[in-house]
Amino acid sequence: MIKLVSPILICFFILMLSCKKDNDVSNLVLRIKLYDENGYSVSDKSDIKILLGRGLESFHGVTDSKGECSFSNFPYGIFNVKLEKNGFVSEYMNPELTYHENDTLNVHSYNMVEVPNFEIIIDSIAKSTSLLHTGYFGYSKLKNTKGKPLIQYNSRVYFSDKADVSKDNCLFYLYGPILIWFIDGDNCKVWIRNLNGGNLIPSGYETLYVRIYPHAFNGDWYLFRDEVFGKPSEVFKWKVVY
Repeated sequence: MIKLVSPILICFFILMLSCKKDNDVSNLVLRIKLYDENGYSVSDKSDIKILLGRGLESFHGVTDSKGECSFSNFPYGIFNVKLEKNGFVSEYMNPELTYHENDTLNVHSYNMVEVPNFEIIIDSIAKSTSLLHTGYFGYSKLKNTKGKPLIQYNSRVYFSDKADVSKDNCLFYLYGPILIWFIDGDNCKVWIRNLNGGNLIPSGYETLYVRIYPHAFNGDWYLFRDEVFGKPSEVFKWKVVY
């Protein structure tokens, strides 16, 4: 005896097949958070341009005031993420989006940080006598600040034996955090140190020229990205103290 398949079962199988096909795409939400140069959240997160790319495919969007942007019928896969807003850079140099079919969350968050507007004027550089903060201190003044940072300001300190020192023309560079307790009004101390340990200043120099570049906080700690630098200090002529 041949049994006839129920019309209800036939409809069910057709529905399953169509759902499987539609599952190749879904709705994706990107949420972008903005932080100012002091590390505080920016309330208006509108007009951030988003570009998602994979090979020849590209998807564009712009955030609303909450920093959100939705993409309908978005394909699964791995995409490069490019974020653009005047005066801000992405926290990481090359963010990616990984979007799988079985992901339980379709909201993906990214951070952007403000390129520094503050400036540094170097008064003097001296070897630190602190047991906690070894290295050198650049005794300096801050200009164009909006208030104390949440944790610290970041900078990179470049050295050369020539007066035209810059981030593109130097002998070596060091890390220069300005911790919140190193700031007193417009006075500050740039803590000049080596992230990798070892000697700070190579021997044999009587005079070095120094320039400090304010640097946006970013997740790529060891990368020196040109787009995250603010206005550099004036060149400071330093009689080296070892």
